Amino acid sequence: MNDGVMLWLGGPAPEVAAALAQTLTGATCWPVDADTVCAVASQTGEHLSACVERAVRGAQIASRQGAAVGLAVGPLATAGHANPTRERARRAAALASAGEIILAWGSQAYVRGTFESVSTGFVRLIELA
Repeated sequence: MNDGVMLWLGGPAPEVAAALAQTLTGATCWPVDADTVCAVASQTGEHLSACVERAVRGAQIASRQGAAVGLAVGPLATAGHANPTRERARRAAALASAGEIILAWGSQAYVRGTFESVSTGFVRLIELA
């Protein structure tokens, strides 16, 4: 399966999640309890870093609307197994406060910015470069 980005949006209003799904080209979003999960797939011929840039822009939109955002880069689907990329995004969002973006370790390699460690394996996006 292709690599991409999983965004876990903690508690955004349904209209924020719907707008984000329309904004993010190649994204599929669905509700999980009071949260929203978006899988952002690389477009044909697109490098993974460009996919991550799109996802980060979407994460910024959601965080400005008060969502706690978790982001993880990796395989978008694992047949017959729980998706580890989605789980890393969920755990990242659980560490985020409203309006924050937390990335699973390794995901920041695709994002130019300033980060701060928040927990083993997770960093907070402070500022984009």
